[in-house]
Amino acid sequence: MLRHAVKQAALMVPSVRRLFEQRDAARSELADLKDKVEAWRVALRPTLNADDMMPDWFLPPGPYLAGAPQRYTDNYDTYIARGGVMRPAEDVVGFVRRSPKYGYDRARFYFLCLVIDFISVSKLTGDMAELGVDKANSASVLARAAKRLDKQIYLFDTFEGFSEQDLVGDEVKHRGGYADTSFDQAKENVPGDHAHFIRGYFPETAAQVPDDTQFCLVHLDCDLYKPFCAALEFFWPRLVPGGFLIMHDYTSLYWEGVEKAVDEFFANKDELVIPIPDMSGTVVVRKMK
Repeated sequence: MLRHAVKQAALMVPSVRRLFEQRDAARSELADLKDKVEAWRVALRPTLNADDMMPDWFLPPGPYLAGAPQRYTDNYDTYIARGGVMRPAEDVVGFVRRSPKYGYDRARFYFLCLVIDFISVSKLTGDMAELGVDKANSASVLARAAKRLDKQIYLFDTFEGFSEQDLVGDEVKHRGGYADTSFDQAKENVPGDHAHFIRGYFPETAAQVPDDTQFCLVHLDCDLYKPFCAALEFFWPRLVPGGFLIMHDYTSLYWEGVEKAVDEFFANKDELVIPIPDMSGTVVVRKMK
């Protein structure tokens, strides 16, 4: 009788183990779902007050309303029927997942969505790239779009913060910036074999991009003068006619090297720098030829 009971118990062990594994998997899925629900709550909340903002944000009191473009709200059915590729209610989750404060920068999120729509409608050839990935907030939006448009996306970052060799002049005050960047978290926020993470110092890492690669969208968010200059020199010749060059932090007054690099580069070109009213002062240029 005892031997039979022991044998039966032994047979039950794998089943019990599977039950525990299923329980752990369910807990993990529930935790992930809670994260997504919180991200949606922050991102889609329509009216924000200054008191709700981060304590170090110096904003005047009063409500802040960020309305979504009508193609993503009132006319969303028409947008989908016409082949629209963006899914804002889904795509915004990755945008705010690792940095919930990005929920307050929806102007930037919707701007990225609209640029993708232009690329889709114009049927622009070429892949996408981002220099300065950090926690992959914007990269998650661009990567989702790249997959839907059957494009590759190249994501460049040291994933160790600013390099000492890039801290020139007054920029030494930014020493240690973005040291909390996590390569693993960034990869988790951008799944898919179409996304190529290129880890290391740019422009040395540019050699990992195939020589014949062209781009329809390049997003520069590298903050400092030296890498910004290198990025402009590398990506501009590879940007297709009609392609978008998006440059973050130009008007923020935090990163003066960005403004200097952009102004110098476009001083002798026909294209004009267009400001975008997002939180950190993005500007965009669309290449003419």
